[in-house]
Order: sequence, then C-alpha cells, then structure tokens
Amino acid sequence: MPGPHKGPAGGVISASPARPGAGTAPAISRAVGGGDAPREPNLNSRLPIGQQLVQEGHLDHWQLLSALSHQRQWGGRLGQSLVRLGFVTERVVLAAIGRQLGVAPVELGTRTVAPEILRLVPARLVRARKVLPLALDVNGRRETLIVATAEPQNLAVLDEVAFAAQRAVRPVLAGDLDLEQAIERHLGREAGPAPALRAPPPPAPAPRASPPALRPPASPRPVAVLARLGGHGPALRPVAMALPE
Repeated sequence: MPGPHKGPAGGVISASPARPGAGTAPAISRAVGGGDAPREPNLNSRLPIGQQLVQEGHLDHWQLLSALSHQRQWGGRLGQSLVRLGFVTERVVLAAIGRQLGVAPVELGTRTVAPEILRLVPARLVRARKVLPLALDVNGRRETLIVATAEPQNLAVLDEVAFAAQRAVRPVLAGDLDLEQAIERHLGREAGPAPALRAPPPPAPAPRASPPALRPPASPRPVAVLARLGGHGPALRPVAMALPE
C-alpha cells in the first residue's frame, strides 16, 4: 500500500483511507452522516470501471459499448454516461469507484455543513475545485478535514485544500450533481458576469439643408440701340436687343 502523501502544509493527505481498525473509519462515517466506511483499495484489480461493473453483473457488454460511444460523443467520465443513459444508478457507480480507490462514498442530499467547518476552505477554492468540507475528524491533537469530492484521486487538489485549511485532508467520494447542488446550497448561486454596458446610440445626423431653389431665367430686357439708317447722315432709329442677366 502506498505511503502517505505529504501536503504543502506539512500534514499528511490520506488519499487512501486508514486501514480498518485504525479507529478513524467510524469517525468518518459519523462525520458525514452515514455511508459505507472506507475500504482497502482493490490493488489487485486494474480493470477500468466499466469492465468492473460488467464483471459485477451491473452491466452487460452492449450497454458498456453504448456508454463508451456516448462518452466519446459528449465527453465527461464514463460513470456519468452510464448514469445519464439509465444503465446504472449513481450510487452503484460511486460504490464501484470507492472500492477501487478505497474511499468511502457519501450522499450529500440536503445535509447542512456547520458554518465553522465551511469557513475552513475559501469559497473561491470550493467553487473552483468542486470540493466541500464536511467535518473535522479529531484524534487527540490531530485534526483531519473530511472533504467531499468527485475526484478523490486528484492529489493536487487535495494538496491545495490542505494548504488553505492548514490541516490534513481526507477525501470522501460524492457524485458530480450531488456535489454541485450542495455547494450551491451552502454558498449560493454563483453570480454570472455583469452585463456589458450598452454604448449610447450615436447622435442623429443633422438635417441637410435643401438646395436653393432655381430661379427661372429672366426674359431678356430690351435695350434700345441706335443704328444708323442707311449709313447716311445722322438719322438714327432704336433696335431691340437682349442682354444676359
């Protein structure tokens, strides 16, 4: 069995729970309000979770193939696809994963976490890492924070939680939807991004001045021009001519 994993706070993060008889399993069960006690990880079984469920009689071969196809198309974990397709319940999936990892499964339901426990981990970390502190397991001077997570094998996240809480951390296994609903119930719905401010509408264009009205051309003004008559003598007569405006 692998040795304990050291957290950044100097404490021990027990990704694998204590061995039966160590005195912590009943405390964990009481702290999370029931559920199966932690078990030894099934180190002899290297089967993927889908094949393990087939071997245990929860699935048949065709259901597993359908779930794998669903997972390739929509993403997520295989257990989520199995539950969405209705082949198994989430409790069955969690129990199988718990047996593989040696982690106790837990159903959060409508359970309420004490405020002083909730304050041990910053809300931003709870939301970002999808973890929820549930209780403190006190053994003499040693306090171990029990944390619900859907990925108890993620030691990087457990390190981060242990550093923030300044305590050793022990994970318990919760379903994705159950965990999300519990986090939302304790911390409230996360506010979305503020709506973008709308720019004021551009000013209406100024009305264009209408072109000046064209005046009709004026009739030519008659101008009297004196012309010599016959080119002889000084006798003159008037001649009408049009001058431009």
